[in-house]
Amino acid sequence: MSHSIRRRQLSLAAAAWCGGCALITRHAVAQVAESDAARTYRTLRAVRGHFDAGRWSDDVDRWQGRKHVAMQALAAEMLRERAPAAQLRKSMGEPDGVLEPGPPAHARALEQAQWLNAAPTPVSTATLWLYRWRGQHDQLVFALAHGRVVAAGWLHELE
Repeated sequence: MSHSIRRRQLSLAAAAWCGGCALITRHAVAQVAESDAARTYRTLRAVRGHFDAGRWSDDVDRWQGRKHVAMQALAAEMLRERAPAAQLRKSMGEPDGVLEPGPPAHARALEQAQWLNAAPTPVSTATLWLYRWRGQHDQLVFALAHGRVVAAGWLHELE
């Protein structure tokens, strides 16, 4: 079921349940849909796909597959909300990798990341949390400063 259909159903259900109360807000509907993204991501994170030495799975390995789409939605949400580390951990679980400022791997990741926000807050001193999409082949990266998400982007192998 598409997210737009699901949002409309939730809005109608809320209106019917509330009777005379105001319609559910677009933000509240989006939060429900995004919690679906978190649930989808956590479920598919456990599936070993082609890039994790498993069998190919469209849900896990395909560009715009369910896992990829869920990760995109979560990246947008965490960035938009400047989410605290605890919220990021609750939505996505523990990161697959953490890069502290200083080592060459941190600087390389900063250079190679395709940031979702046009000009990220200075992230040279931010801690980077990495979440694998397709093994270490493609990863979602969050830059955290002062315990909050300040930037999000993708590290792709770009074959």
